[in-house]
Amino acid sequence: VLAAWAVSFLVQCDPFAVYLVHLLLWFLLDYVLLCIVQNGSIPFSKTDFVVAWMLRECCALILFIRALWEPDIKWRTGTFKLMWGGVAQEVKTKL
Repeated sequence: VLAAWAVSFLVQCDPFAVYLVHLLLWFLLDYVLLCIVQNGSIPFSKTDFVVAWMLRECCALILFIRALWEPDIKWRTGTFKLMWGGVAQEVKTKL
């Protein structure tokens, strides 16, 4: 929102239009990236992609804050801690 306001201030245009163009480009680039990763078309409908994309973007801040609050990763039967460089190390539990 602040970037849209700044760009609109510099270019003298509507900040809401700048924000909408930013969201559209963000959405389209995520769609193109997914198509590249899938090596073709996506295996679900475009409507499903829109809903999933909006849900993911709305939950991103919540997930980020939760990851900072609880850095341990519980996966299958183990607990891991994420280290620098993206390496997960298993946490040894004391009995």
